[in-house]
Amino acid sequence: MIPDLFGYSPDVQPKIDLERFCHDAIGRLGSPERIAPEALAQNFIEYFNIRHPVTFSYQKQIAKKAGIHKFSVIEMPERIGGTNLRDGDEYQILVNALHAEVRKEHTVFHEIYELIVEYFAQITPSFNG
Repeated sequence: MIPDLFGYSPDVQPKIDLERFCHDAIGRLGSPERIAPEALAQNFIEYFNIRHPVTFSYQKQIAKKAGIHKFSVIEMPERIGGTNLRDGDEYQILVNALHAEVRKEHTVFHEIYELIVEYFAQITPSFNG
């Protein structure tokens, strides 16, 4: 089992999460097939009230706010930056401990983006990411 590094109880439902964000993005920006990645990123920044500087530590807070309560930094093969896992309604992000901080920072947002694409596919069956 991957430890909960936030000390956050999974019994408590977040007030803001990725699923709500995806519905909001579709409402604001239209069909997922037509949303430009830049517009989606700007909407994500505004929706989650993200401020600079965005450090690796701050990204963990953003992930928690997005409903991703398990976040681990573990050693993986060098070619893998990270991954995300789903167990029912619970999501986890895993980041490669061997990588530099800047690469870890990129990996976190990449994994969140992959989860957004997954939600879009659930919400809009015609969307194929």
